[in-house]
Amino acid sequence: KDVSSQLALSDFVSASGVIDFAHRQDTATVVLELIADAVPEEDEVFQFQLESVAGDDALATANVASITVPANDFTYGQFVFTNTSLFDQEGSNITLVVERKEGSFGTVRVTVAAQVLAVAPDSAMQDDFVMGPPQIIFSPSQTQAASWIALTNDDTPEIEETLLVRVTQLELLVNGSFVTVDQALLDAGTANVAAVAIQENDEARGVFTFDTLSPLRVNEEIGTVDVPITRRRGQFGQVTVTVSLLNATHQPSNDAQLVSSNITFADGQSVANLTVIVVDDTIPEVDDELILTIVSTDAPLSSVSDTNETLAFTVAASDAAFGNFLVVDSETLLQCEEATAENTLCNFTV
Repeated sequence: KDVSSQLALSDFVSASGVIDFAHRQDTATVVLELIADAVPEEDEVFQFQLESVAGDDALATANVASITVPANDFTYGQFVFTNTSLFDQEGSNITLVVERKEGSFGTVRVTVAAQVLAVAPDSAMQDDFVMGPPQIIFSPSQTQAASWIALTNDDTPEIEETLLVRVTQLELLVNGSFVTVDQALLDAGTANVAAVAIQENDEARGVFTFDTLSPLRVNEEIGTVDVPITRRRGQFGQVTVTVSLLNATHQPSNDAQLVSSNITFADGQSVANLTVIVVDDTIPEVDDELILTIVSTDAPLSSVSDTNETLAFTVAASDAAFGNFLVVDSETLLQCEEATAENTLCNFTV
C-alpha cells in the first residue's frame, strides 16, 4: 500500500513509500521519525493516511490515523526570578520579578509563597514581612510579571533574617478553568527560588552604657573597683567595648588604671564588669578626678549610649594631702596663771 504523511516538514523526517504484505501477512509497521528541536510548541495533531491499494483490493474505511505530538520544550514557559538574591532593611518594599522564559503560549497562573529561613530560629519572623498577591497571571506572550514583599518596620532588635520565596504551583487556563501543569515541564531548578535577606536592625548588637550616673568616689586603699557596663536593646553576638580612663587634661592617671581597656560581651550577655585598679601609695595627694568613657564598640550595628557614655571616677585625697597637725612639745607641761582682771593668753606651738 502507498504510505504518506501530512506532518509538517520541520517536525519529522519526510517519509513515503509502499508496504508489501506477504501471503497471509496481517500487519506491517511504518516508522516515522520525529525531529528533536528546542522550539517550544503546543500539542500538535497530525494524520497518517493510507492513500491507495494496488490490485483489486480496496481501502478500509479506517484508513486515517491521528498522531499527537505533546507540548514540548517548555511550551507554556519556564518561570524564574530575575534576581535570586535580594537584601534590604526593614521598612522597605522588595519587588519580586518573575520572568517567563522559553515558550509563552497560553494563560498561566503562577503561585509564589514565602518560607522563613532564619540564621537563628525566630518564631516571630512571620511578623517581619507581608507577602504581596500570591498569584501572578501571565497572559499569552507575556514574559514578565511581579509580586512584592513589604518588610515590616518595628522596634524589635533582630539579627539578619532570610526568607525564601518559591514558585510553588503553575496552572494553565483550559476551557475557562485553571488546571495544574506538569511541574517537571516548568521547573527551572534553583532559579525559581529567591532569597530575601532582612538586614540586622534596631541595634541588634546592643547599646552599651554605664549602669549609673552617680559619680564613683573611692579611697586608694580599696585596691580594685568593679564598674558594671550594661548592654541594652539587642544582645546578639559577641561584641567588644573599648573604655578609657583619663583625667581632666585627657591624660592617664598615676592613681588608677584599667586592668584592660577592652571588655568583651558574649552572645546573650547583658552585663560585664570593668575592673579599675586603684594605686595605694604613700604620696600625699588631693582628689584625683577622672572620667571613665565608653569609647566605641567593634560591632557595626551596636552603639554607645548618648546619655550614659561617661562616668565620673574620683580617687579621694590621701596620705595626709593637707598635712598632719600636732602640738610641739606636747609632752611638756605648760602653765598659765589665771588673771583677775582680764583673760590670760596661753601660747602653744603647732
